[in-house]
Amino acid sequence: MRLITWLIVLLVSLVPLVNPTHMIFANSSDQDRTIPPQRSASGNTVTFKLTGISDGFSDDGTISSTFDLAASDGEKLYKLNRPFATVKRAALEFRRYLQASEETTRNVAEVDGKGKIVGQRAVIRFHNMQSSEAHYTIFWTHGALFQQITGENLQNLLTLESLLRENSLLEIVKK
Repeated sequence: MRLITWLIVLLVSLVPLVNPTHMIFANSSDQDRTIPPQRSASGNTVTFKLTGISDGFSDDGTISSTFDLAASDGEKLYKLNRPFATVKRAALEFRRYLQASEETTRNVAEVDGKGKIVGQRAVIRFHNMQSSEAHYTIFWTHGALFQQITGENLQNLLTLESLLRENSLLEIVKK
C-alpha cells in the first residue's frame, strides 16, 4: 500500500494540474539542473538548483516529498508536497501551520484560472529553533494537495513560487 501511495506522490509532482502550483521548476541545463536566471523584486538575478530529494510521512501516515534547493545567493530552500486523501485533511494541515506561526503576513483564497476557489494560500514568519534567524513559509492547498516552500529570504521564496506556477519537476530531472 505504501508503494502505491509513494507512486501517487511522484505522479503528483510530475504531472501538471489545472493550476500548476505544485510543480518544482524547469531545467535550463541538463548538466547543472539550474533554471534560467530570474529577477527578484529587488532586481537581483537569482537561480535555483535542486540539491536533494527525500520522502517522509505526516502524523496520519500520508507520504510527503521534500525537495532541497539552493538559491544562487547561497540560501537553502525547502519545497514540500503532501497529497492528503481529502480536501478536509489538507485544510486541517493548513490551519495547523497558521496556528504555529509567529506572524501571518498573508492569508488568501487560492483560485483556479476560472476564479473558482480551490484552496488557500498563506505566508507566515517564524524563528528557527536552531538559530535566531527569522524564516518564512509560503504554503497553500489545491484540493487535497498541501504544499509549502520554506527559507530565510522572502523574496527568494516569492520568486521560486512564481516559477513553480509555470514549470514542472519533470523538466528539471529529465536527462
